[in-house]
Amino acid sequence: MAAQVLGGIAGTVLAGSMFDTAPSFSTTDRVSAGSLLGEVVATAGLILVLVLDPSTSRSTADVVVPHPLEAKI
Repeated sequence: MAAQVLGGIAGTVLAGSMFDTAPSFSTTDRVSAGSLLGEVVATAGLILVLVLDPSTSRSTADVVVPHPLEAKI
């Protein structure tokens, strides 16, 4: 997890230096009913792909990501 945080910080600094902007915290509120609806639709789509895909077997203990789910993501 530490590597992900450090990678995110390093990527932010690198992108800022590429576009000559200093990293800063956003002050714009981006929460809206539309973003919530988008998250609900995306989550429902992923669940539907998992549930409706006939290649996923619920009898095995192995967790395998089916190809349709990879395609949706």
